[in-house]
Amino acid sequence: MRRLLVAILLLAGCGDGKDPPPERQYWAAPKALPNLNYPNDHPLTLAQVQNSETDALEQFQIIQINQYRVMVGLPPLDRDEAADALARAYAKHFTVHDFFGPVDPEGDALPDRAWRASGYSLNGGSRESILYTVAPDPDAMFNAFLKSPVDNQHIFATDVNAVGIGIWQSGTIYYVVYNYVTR
Repeated sequence: MRRLLVAILLLAGCGDGKDPPPERQYWAAPKALPNLNYPNDHPLTLAQVQNSETDALEQFQIIQINQYRVMVGLPPLDRDEAADALARAYAKHFTVHDFFGPVDPEGDALPDRAWRASGYSLNGGSRESILYTVAPDPDAMFNAFLKSPVDNQHIFATDVNAVGIGIWQSGTIYYVVYNYVTR
């Protein structure tokens, strides 16, 4: 009976071989995404940096990521403007909705936010690292990710080739988001 069920399930998934399944649209978002909001006006994408300080902090993070990747023999990651916009909006979203975590109050994780913003699915290699700190020290920000076992794996992942960085300041707190994607 078990073999019959497996055979039926396999045959049911095969189709007639004439019509291939539709191609999935993977992350090939436009170079930049416009500013987009959820219906409740919370940020979904944010193309502009907050200020020159957060811009410099974001730039430093990509330099650090790539220096460490190259030191261990991995290729550097490209900076992805669309992933930047997702990361920056998510960093700001923490302050707007007073939460912190991998899933926003709207119930979306990184793949969901990418789909809403661009209409594209992220490849299986997508990852997100988040932190907040009261120190605007770029080395401390990066080292916090480096010391975290999960975030360290993200930095040195071999199935990603691009990263988006977003930093948003609220009072004395800096929210930092790294979005790793495969293009």
